[in-house]
Amino acid sequence: MYYNLKIKRNELFYFVALFMQAFANTVISNSYLFGKGVYRFTISNYILYISALLFLISFCLKQTRLAYILLQFSIGIIALVVADNISSIGFGVSVLAIIASVNIDFKKIVKWCLFINCFCLVIVIMPSLIGIIPNETYSHFDSTAYSLGFSYYSNAPYIIFMITILGYWLLRTKKQEKFFLLFSSLIQYIVYKICTVRLIFYLYIVFLILVFMSRWLNIEKKHKIITFLSAFMFPVAVLITVIGSLKVNTSSFWTKINEFFNSRLIMNFTGFMRYGVKLLGQKIETSQEYWDLNHINHYFYIDSAYAYILICYGIIFSFILITAYSVLSYYAAKTNNIKLLIWCIVICVFSLINNIIFNISLNPLPILAINILLDNAIRRKKRLEAFQIKNY
Repeated sequence: MYYNLKIKRNELFYFVALFMQAFANTVISNSYLFGKGVYRFTISNYILYISALLFLISFCLKQTRLAYILLQFSIGIIALVVADNISSIGFGVSVLAIIASVNIDFKKIVKWCLFINCFCLVIVIMPSLIGIIPNETYSHFDSTAYSLGFSYYSNAPYIIFMITILGYWLLRTKKQEKFFLLFSSLIQYIVYKICTVRLIFYLYIVFLILVFMSRWLNIEKKHKIITFLSAFMFPVAVLITVIGSLKVNTSSFWTKINEFFNSRLIMNFTGFMRYGVKLLGQKIETSQEYWDLNHINHYFYIDSAYAYILICYGIIFSFILITAYSVLSYYAAKTNNIKLLIWCIVICVFSLINNIIFNISLNPLPILAINILLDNAIRRKKRLEAFQIKNY
């Protein structure tokens, strides 16, 4: 891996904003480094507001094409309406991260995301191991799961898995890949034994299978079947999520799938029934796990990204996001960009069980996806204008 960390003025503001966004979401809100009180969420929101301001400054410092500005402005207006509807500064900051990224090398963004998340992971896990902050334990499948300083035992495995994906994408030689895969396999196994999050461990195995299968592909040839499947895998994943969620109470097949996915489908079903789906999103209320006097569990949280974006972000933004991912995965397959395609497939599968699809600081893929979508829109407009001039 070669790291070129030389940055321009607009990039400095952008990466500081990206750091603050990741720090607010990963460390302040989802760990015990700032204590267990609810005040930490207030601190997190203040940090996110500063991050939003820095993203805006970054965007203003670098001029870009008028067509880009107009398209981004349109997406920004939709995002502002959605952010107001769902009362989420985090969503607005993520959209600003995409808008401000237009003149920044995506590879640099991935590198900084990797460094930032490694830093956030270390400053939480190390204090928990030496007893400075709580390392809570949970009973999970007859095993003891450790939170490693985070507010839930699954947080650390999710972050470590995404760090693995980011690191793999940055590798450039087969020798680096072999060492990285060996080392990451050891880390994933250790994390699985400590935190007992089996779905992440299974997903890592899927990732390994994709990596080994990719070595059989001839990158000099076009793979039409793979390209076709890549173009439709995200819409199909959305369709499967919706169908499975709505049929979970009436189908034995989907009931078994729900059990395998730790009741995620029933949570999706509850969300669809309780809130429905709106054009421009809505605020949803989640609740932590607690049992009342009648021994009823009142836990409610939508883990599936596809269900979450439909219910919370609304139909319009979900359509834009899924379309952008579809264009990106199609582009990756058509150009034989195997590592990018693997990343897309992993996010497609991961989003079935985790709200990772629009988590910019952990998964910067939407930045590339939206920018490629805008590039295609601009090129189509120019081709249409050229055709009209030619035939005038």
